[in-house]
Amino acid sequence: MNARMAMLAVALAFVLNCGGGMTPEAKLNRMHFLKTRKKDLVEALKFSKEAYVDETGDARSRILIAGAATAFELYGATQQKSHLHEMFGLLNVVVNENLSGAPEAYHMVAKAYDKLGHLDKAIQYAKKSAQIEPDSKRAGMYYLEVVNFYLARQDHAKTIKEAEILIAKYPDCPEIERVKGLKAASEQILEGMLAVEE
Repeated sequence: MNARMAMLAVALAFVLNCGGGMTPEAKLNRMHFLKTRKKDLVEALKFSKEAYVDETGDARSRILIAGAATAFELYGATQQKSHLHEMFGLLNVVVNENLSGAPEAYHMVAKAYDKLGHLDKAIQYAKKSAQIEPDSKRAGMYYLEVVNFYLARQDHAKTIKEAEILIAKYPDCPEIERVKGLKAASEQILEGMLAVEE
């Protein structure tokens, strides 16, 4: 009986550690458990890099994006650029294989470049994320990042310009009223700045 229990324990450890035989949902739950309960981002990232290999389609995309998000969290916690490289590597798989998560992958790349202080690249990828599925409501939300990037840098002229583009191209954006408010506020600030200069 002890030999049988030992074999079952080994099999269970393999399933839990390698993801073998787990459903995509179970893999995502395992990653979430490692991140939140065990507070082990390194192990969660390692697991995600093993877990996506035998998946296809949407499941593959979701696991890759969750792994990339974990790598980005690790970068934030450790400032080790190797974690950024891991994040970009996982997101490249999503984009290169044209998986359903490509817009979200580009969005994550945009946020990473923004955090690194590379505004031009951040804007490039935020716009790309919106262009992949331009008719979806998410497209407007992705484009909203462009407005937010300029707003955070207090570049009110570009905030206004990008808000106008968003309003025209993505009128179904769930945050459209907020965008109109940001545009109006930026216009008032810009007018106030011009009045002071005169």
